[in-house]
Amino acid sequence: MFTIKTMDDLHKWIEKSHDKKLYVVGAGDYGEYIGEYLNKTDVKWHGYIDRRGCGVLNGKPVLGYDLITDNEAMYIISSVSLGETLTKQLLSHGIEKETIAGIKEKNIFGLMRLEANIPSHGSYSVTSGGELNPDKTFMVMERSHPFEGLFCDLLQYIRGCSYAEKKGFVPAIDDTFYIRLGYQNFDKLCAENAWDYYFEQPGGFALSEINKSKTIRHYNLDDSANAECMGEYARDIESMSKEQIQYWKAMLKKYMRPSAEMGERIEESYKQLFGRTEGKKVLGVSVRESYNVHANNKLSHCVIRLQPEMEAYLRDVGDKMKEYGCDYVFVICQATETIDLFKDRFGDKVIFTNRKRMSQKAIEEGASSFSHSFNFKSDKVSKTKDYMVDIYLLSRCDSLLCGWTHGNAAAFLLKDGEFDNVKIYKLGDSEW
Repeated sequence: MFTIKTMDDLHKWIEKSHDKKLYVVGAGDYGEYIGEYLNKTDVKWHGYIDRRGCGVLNGKPVLGYDLITDNEAMYIISSVSLGETLTKQLLSHGIEKETIAGIKEKNIFGLMRLEANIPSHGSYSVTSGGELNPDKTFMVMERSHPFEGLFCDLLQYIRGCSYAEKKGFVPAIDDTFYIRLGYQNFDKLCAENAWDYYFEQPGGFALSEINKSKTIRHYNLDDSANAECMGEYARDIESMSKEQIQYWKAMLKKYMRPSAEMGERIEESYKQLFGRTEGKKVLGVSVRESYNVHANNKLSHCVIRLQPEMEAYLRDVGDKMKEYGCDYVFVICQATETIDLFKDRFGDKVIFTNRKRMSQKAIEEGASSFSHSFNFKSDKVSKTKDYMVDIYLLSRCDSLLCGWTHGNAAAFLLKDGEFDNVKIYKLGDSEW
């Protein structure tokens, strides 16, 4: 049996196995690090051997000991403390000692992480709900922060989907057991999965089937350890490279598919509102009146990115329509007065949906995240569906003028192709 005490020992064993099948024995935390190391250093390997014998990890199958059939294969024991036990398991299945390597020093795992720049694995729990889908590992994501809106969660969940894809997991979203005050009605809190109202499950499997499956990993994306291990956040569009933008656009297209109901509503709204714009250019404008109210009165629970005052919006829209060659302006806003101001300035060139809006006075008198989140009679689902339609229509405009919000960032990434022109106001942040 070969003993791995240094990284040179590990490199020698990997080199020795280059023309044979290589397996990692043990699919626990240390086994996961070894698999990541092999992937990042472009080593050809074939999978895991583990007593559970089910699922996928790091894009490789997790096989049971009874599925070992290749006497020419080579093995790396992933556990220091259980090394002797795992070795006996292999020997009992006819594996020769000379094909087994055991790691004897725990610092090897830290050196692997340093050499291949491997982040921590974050925090998760593993459960088994039944015997379905033994060849898959499901990654079920949730968020515990109660006040975030749909598109804030979307940009978090797409980061989780990216992580799942790299690990070979099937992603899923469960908004059932944590309160989602932003887009779930009070009578359904902790009773129904709010995500299913708006989007299909990203991995194509219903939670009802996942909950009966063999291997399920549960991740709370608000855990700081998970934020670290999953890497960059797709919301910071101003600082992204072109390659990053294209990557996140592809991720959203692949995993964030509107539900059948919402897909139909979006298409019907587009035909109804944009039918007269065929052959013409449309400037998409998103106004978030409540942001400045929150910032001025310190009513928010998080960082607020300041928005222009209304007169600045109106002036810039007129200038940009001329500069960009746009014939129409599509407006997203919260206040009824904003629609009136746009109609007064731009007449029948203004396009907008008939979503329910508030008066500016109502916003100024306390339309904080907290007061609206705890409005028991508010139909959050209907409001969020209307807003989702607005964001998807915004993504279909030719040019974009907006302040920064999660919804606007999502619209930017949801655009099929690229906007002809983009102006995102950068007026600084206000923090409570």
